[in-house]
This record gives sequence, structure tokens and C-alpha cells, in this order.
Amino acid sequence: MGLSTTGSIERLLGRVGKPVAELLLAGLVAASVSACVTTQAHQTTTPFAASPGPASPSPAASGSPIDEPSSVEMASPSPRVSPAPAGDTIAWTQLSSDSLPPVEASTNDADVPNGILEGWQGGYVEFVWHPETYLLTPWTSTDGRAWTAGTSINAALIWKSELAAFSRANKSDGTLSCSFVSTGWADDGQALLFRGRLNCQLGCASYWESSETMLVSTNGAVWTDLDETKVFGAGGLGSVSGGGSGFAGLGFAGNKQVLWTSQDGLTWQRRALPVALTRPGASVADPASIDGALVLPGVRLDSGTPVSGPSGATPGYAPGAGVQNCEATTSGNTPPVYAPALYASLDQGAGWQAVTLPGAVKAMYASLSLVRVDDHTLIATEWYQQGGADAGPNWLSWISSDGSNWKPAPRASPGSQATLVNGVNYPTALPAHEGGLLFLTQYCPPTGYCENVLSLSELSEDNQLVTLNQSGDSPVVGIGTELALGPAGVLVSDAGSNMWLGTRS
Repeated sequence: MGLSTTGSIERLLGRVGKPVAELLLAGLVAASVSACVTTQAHQTTTPFAASPGPASPSPAASGSPIDEPSSVEMASPSPRVSPAPAGDTIAWTQLSSDSLPPVEASTNDADVPNGILEGWQGGYVEFVWHPETYLLTPWTSTDGRAWTAGTSINAALIWKSELAAFSRANKSDGTLSCSFVSTGWADDGQALLFRGRLNCQLGCASYWESSETMLVSTNGAVWTDLDETKVFGAGGLGSVSGGGSGFAGLGFAGNKQVLWTSQDGLTWQRRALPVALTRPGASVADPASIDGALVLPGVRLDSGTPVSGPSGATPGYAPGAGVQNCEATTSGNTPPVYAPALYASLDQGAGWQAVTLPGAVKAMYASLSLVRVDDHTLIATEWYQQGGADAGPNWLSWISSDGSNWKPAPRASPGSQATLVNGVNYPTALPAHEGGLLFLTQYCPPTGYCENVLSLSELSEDNQLVTLNQSGDSPVVGIGTELALGPAGVLVSDAGSNMWLGTRS
């Protein structure tokens, strides 16, 4: 894959050469910064698989190990949060508002800003939404300071038929108060994918949403609209991961999961899933793309009788698990036991190889998910629970640099950096082809979320989550805050009216 600017990002961020195994970031979630700094999840960027983990970890319950768990995996202490070494500092500078793209204040919803900030290895893009004209204008920059307007995208044309149908059905004149909501961002070193939909407020706390569209670009300034329904069918496409092995995402054909892959974002191929993940009781979670491999997590039925849960529930997974258990017990069937299953492909999904997770546990309820930290760092997390709801949830995690070789990581617990509403640390990876930065924000009960408490960290070579020092004009973290990682450093925007640039010093 084209990695012409990877070196500059690595030098800027001081990226370690190879992440090591024994570090747990259990429950890492794919979310935009808005989701971390507001009480309501925001859909700005969701390129990473989300773990269905519950509110807080509990002591380990007994499970059936697939491979005998090691003492490191089951009993190691939580990873120590270390201060950054001398000189390992992010220096913040608040940028002049005169040089930034002009962004109107949101009139519909403060959680949905009219400026959507994204970063990639070639620079930064801020998508500016114009509610009066339904135009979405991409502004691009290589350094975060000087910005150039690209070719505007006419949302009224993309969703022309849907808007007309809505107006006819509601006897409206077609005038709607709409925002553009981002639902995904990914890049694979050759192309950029930006996804979103219209969210239109109707009053009385009701709203209408359009279908989703995918925009594809090679430079961030000019975008091609891809009709997802025509390409992927009525089943659509879920979260997309981009990396050194191209793009990959899950869709549905009827009631069956299917995998889609692409190298350029425009042409997509439907790929066969591993046979074990197509059998009764099996299911697949979001894949991840890194340099050299596509990695696909899921669960398979190990024993017992698979039972369908409520509508939309996935066999073996947390949603509806209690209902499945009740149905299995009252029907006289043997309750199902599921095992996590992980596969890697070295040829963009054409073929799959089973991957071993040392110490993975078979359980009545289980899920396996991936978090892509960068193009050479993946973390897999198994969530499992034995028996009833009172048994308590459990996590196991592994880390890999190639998707095929995994080592267990020590169990995590709430630490000193941050505590979110649910009482668990959730460092979140900054979307980037390379870079390896993670962030945390601080929750301060009972007043809510604090400002000026953004914490940036990275993985070190000696099993540490290293917190970077910060200096200068610290960014204000609040509703609508977004982060973007690019060649000049980390950009922070508070819904488009102010912006800060953080560089390594």
C-alpha cells in the first residue's frame, strides 16, 4: 500500500517500532471524541469495532478454557500508567480563527456540529455543512493551519428521491431542518472513505433520517458518491476498517452475514466467510485491516443447541443472551456453549487461516471484538459470562502486530488516568493509518464532564501505557469536540469554532 507519508507521522509521534504483548486495553471502544465527552453517543467516527462489554468488570468467573490459561493472562496485575519520558510532550497551540474553515454554529443539535474534522496520513479534512443549501464542503490542509476549500457535495441531489418521498408522505413543502451526521471514516493508504446520512428534526423530539451514503476520495478535496444500496444490496454495510490490506466490512444478504473488501473504495468484492463461522450458532463481528492481513473475529457453537434470541440478537453474544438462556432451559434443550473464533487472511479475504488465542474461554455467552490501534497493532478482547446474570461479566485480551500471532495481555482495572460514567477506563485509539495514539477524557461527578483534561497516551516497548506530557494552550474538551491525527500532529476542534494543534516536542 502507498505509505509515502507514514515515515513523517512516525517521526512526529515518536512511534515505537514494535508494540509488545502484555498490555490490556479491555473494552476499547470505537467512538468519536464526542462520544467520550458527552453523555450521549455521537456518530462522528466509528471505524473501530465496538465491544459489547457491560458497565463494569467483575472478578473472574470460572470458564472453560479453549487453551489452558497462563498465569500471565489470568492473574497479572493491571498495566501501570507511566509518566512520559523527558521530552515526550505534546505542545498545544491554539490556531487563529481567521485561517480556519468558516463553520456555522449548529442550530439543530449541539451534539451534531456543522464542522466534522478527520485526519489521515496525507493531511486533514474538515467537512463543513451548510444547512440552508444542503451543501457539504470539504476543506483540506496538510499542516492544520492553511486550509483550501474542495468541491462541495450536494446532499440534496444524493438524497433527492428520499427527500421528495418524505415531503409527499407528510404533505410538506420540502423544507426540512437537517444536519449531516458522519457515520464512519477510514483510509487504507490509497483512498479515503467518509460515510454519513441526513438527520432532519421534525419537532416534538421526532426526527427523520435518510439512508447512508459512502463518499470516496484520493485527496480529500474531490469526492465520489457511492450508492451503498446499489453496491451492497438492501443489507447495506456496517463499520468499515481501512489499513494496509485495504478496506473490509460486514454486510447482510438476506439473513446471512457477508464480507465485503475493496482496495480503492469504489470497487467491492464479496468474500466468503470462514466455514466455521457460517454454521448454525456462529456469528461474525467487525473485521480489522492492518498491514499484511485482514483479521475477522467471531464466535462458533462449541456444544449444546443454538437458540434464536429476540429480533436482532446475535447467537452467543450479549444482546438477548438472557432470553436465549431462558428459552434453552424451558425448552429442555442443552444450553449452548460458545467459543471465540479468530481468522486471518493474507490475501484480502480470498482465504482464511484459523488463529489461536492462548487461554480463550468457552462460555454460555461470549463475544470477540477487535480494536485497530494502528497499521501494526491490533487488540482482541473476549467478553464472556457463565451462568446467569449474577455470575458477572469477564474480559480477556490479546495483542498482535501481524494479526496471526497473539499473546495474552494482563487484565485491566480502573486506573488513575480517567474514570467514565460506567467506572471503566476506555482509552480510545485515534483513527490513523499509523501513529498509535490513544486518548482519554475525564468524567467528574456529579457535575459532568470536565474541561481541559484530554489525556494522550501511546503503547511502549516495555508493556506500559505511557501518558504524554502536555504543554501550551490546552484544548477545551466539551460537547462536539473532535480529534484528528495527521502529518502535522493532533488537531482538536470544538465543533469548528476553535481549533488547537498539538505537536511532539
